[in-house]
Amino acid sequence: MGKNLKLGLVAAAVAACGALAVPQAVAVSTYESHIGMSDHAPAFHGVVDAESPSCVPSRHVRLYRKQNNHDKVLGNDSTDAGGNWAITEPGEFTLKSGVYYAKVTASLNGIGDRCQKDKSRKIFVD
Repeated sequence: MGKNLKLGLVAAAVAACGALAVPQAVAVSTYESHIGMSDHAPAFHGVVDAESPSCVPSRHVRLYRKQNNHDKVLGNDSTDAGGNWAITEPGEFTLKSGVYYAKVTASLNGIGDRCQKDKSRKIFVD
């Protein structure tokens, strides 16, 4: 074999080994989430749903009351297997007149996909 042919074969073998050694990127999907909040007793509760069922359980929910400078966090909960959550008063906060809303945080589900954050509609309390 000629010198050029040997070098070509060695280069091809090294390239093939390098291609095998590089881990393949795993595709990560992103799923929209939606948080619903009810204005019926018990105040406040709702459901998180998502494009992927794996983005529903164990999601972190925070309840806020709007204020002039910054909104106040009133309580936290995690969704159950069906996406249900509840942050009730008394005990966690005192219900006052104002505007309330909830947020579900972004997260990674059990298989590494992204579950997007969402903000509920506003509830007005007199």
